[in-house]
Amino acid sequence: INTALVSTAMPVVYTSYIKRKTYGLPMLFSQSGYEIDGIHPGHPWFYNRQNVYPCLGFESFTTKDDLPRDVEQVHYYVSDRVTTDLIIDHYNDYLEKPEKDGYFNFTVTIQNHGPYAEEIVDREPRMVRPDGVSDTLYAVMDNYMQGLADADQMLLRLTEYLNSIDEPTVLVFYGDHLPYFDANFEGLRAIGYDIDPETKAGMLHRYQTPYFIWQNRAARQQSGIVRTGQGPTISANFLSTLVLEQMNVPLPPYFSFLQELRKKVQVIAPTYYMVDGSMTRELDEATQK
Repeated sequence: INTALVSTAMPVVYTSYIKRKTYGLPMLFSQSGYEIDGIHPGHPWFYNRQNVYPCLGFESFTTKDDLPRDVEQVHYYVSDRVTTDLIIDHYNDYLEKPEKDGYFNFTVTIQNHGPYAEEIVDREPRMVRPDGVSDTLYAVMDNYMQGLADADQMLLRLTEYLNSIDEPTVLVFYGDHLPYFDANFEGLRAIGYDIDPETKAGMLHRYQTPYFIWQNRAARQQSGIVRTGQGPTISANFLSTLVLEQMNVPLPPYFSFLQELRKKVQVIAPTYYMVDGSMTRELDEATQK
C-alpha cells in the first residue's frame, strides 16, 4: 500500500516497523501447513531482509551469503540462471518429502537490477540504437534489454520445469519499478515511453510494471480455472487477492476486505487513484473513508 497517502514523513515501513509477526501471504500459507521459503541472491542486510523475513513467516531464507564465492554473476549481480537453479532445487527438495502440505516460495531476483553497466562487453547489441542517444546511455539501455532476454530464459525454464511435474503449482511474476537509465528520463523518452506526470497515460506509465499469474498443467486440471488474456490494472497490494482467487481457495477476512475494496478502487498510487476503472487525483468522501 502507498504509505505516502498516510504521511510523507513516514520512514520505510518495511525496515522500520516490521519487528514482530506480521500477517500476509507467507503467514496465511504457513497456517495451512505450507513450507515457507525465501530466496534473494543479494545481501541479506539489504532492506533488513534477514530480520524482516522471519517476522513475515519465512522458515528459510537463502541469500548471496549462502552461495559459493565464485557464483556466476552478470555485471554486479548473481545471474538469473543461478536463481532459477535455486528455485528448482528448492522445489525438488520439497517434492521429495514423504508428507507434503504445500510449498510457498517468494524469490526476489537481482540480475537485472540497476545500475546498468556503461559499456557493452563481448556480445552483440540487443536493441537498435535510438536517435540522439549517447554511447553511455545506449550501453546502459542495451544492458537492461540483455537482462530482459535472460529473464525470458528464466521464465521459459521455470514453466517447462513446472509443467513436467505432477504437483499443482501457481507461478506469479511481477516487477516492482521501472528501470533507472538516467536522471532526466532521456532513455525512456528515446524509446517512446510516455511518463509525463501531467497526462493520465504518463502518470500510469510512471508507476506501472507488468505481472502475470500462471498455472502449470496439474493446477489447471485440478482447479478447472483457466483465465487468459490481459489481467486487470491494480495496485500491488491487491495482487495477493488475484493469486488466491486463481487458486480457488476461501479468502480469510483481511483478503476478503481487499477483494471488496478492489471492486471500487483498483489503484492507489502516489499521485492518483483508479476508481471504477477511471483515473482521478481526488476521492469522494465515501470512497476516501
